[in-house]
Amino acid sequence: MIREHYKATPAQFCERIHAVGPHVVLGHMTHLNLDVDPDILKKTGTSVAHNPTSNAKLADGIAPIPQMLEAGINVCIGSDGAPCNNNHDLFRDMHLAGVIHKARSNNAKLLPAEQILEMATINAAKALGIDKDLGSLEVGKKADFVVIDPSGLHAAPYDPSHIGEKGGIHPPTLVVHSCSGRDVDMVIINGEVVVEKGRLTRVDEDQIKRAAREAIVGIRKRSGISAQPLKMNWQYV
Repeated sequence: MIREHYKATPAQFCERIHAVGPHVVLGHMTHLNLDVDPDILKKTGTSVAHNPTSNAKLADGIAPIPQMLEAGINVCIGSDGAPCNNNHDLFRDMHLAGVIHKARSNNAKLLPAEQILEMATINAAKALGIDKDLGSLEVGKKADFVVIDPSGLHAAPYDPSHIGEKGGIHPPTLVVHSCSGRDVDMVIINGEVVVEKGRLTRVDEDQIKRAAREAIVGIRKRSGISAQPLKMNWQYV
């Protein structure tokens, strides 16, 4: 549509309407012109949010993330909205981001787990302009971190005593490719515990779920939109 109606590439269009710069995070960016757009994004300091699950589910395509990273563009990871993701579990998006580009390029060396983890943490902080305060564990930054319990069967045979020279799995690989949001034991934001033993501490989770179930009924009624029919003629019993 951009090419047809505005005679421009996506980044050229964004630059034309002044929607670029270090204060801008552009989502998706699945249809870039690699001859033009990376240079514009790099030159303007514009960040990009990679939403692999949403892009795959909606058949929007796969963003050229390796090419953008190679061009020096700050790329972070997002989940997009609930209807096009079904799960705001950033771990799932990290895993997918870490494998789809390998498959597309036939290059298993692309986007190692460490790089994916940086995209989800410090790169995200850079995109929001708050990397001086958070996004990494450093002296002088806010105490923002997540504690993960990788003791489940899905993470076996991970053993922290085997890290390093003993040849055990590296923690970034474990986090990106084995863990999920269910493995989060604790979340600290600016020194305050907001998740403990896997549950939110400042809100009532059960009340939120009840309110969501009540709200969705009204949304479906007002919009006239409901779930699509099952595709393979399955029947509920």
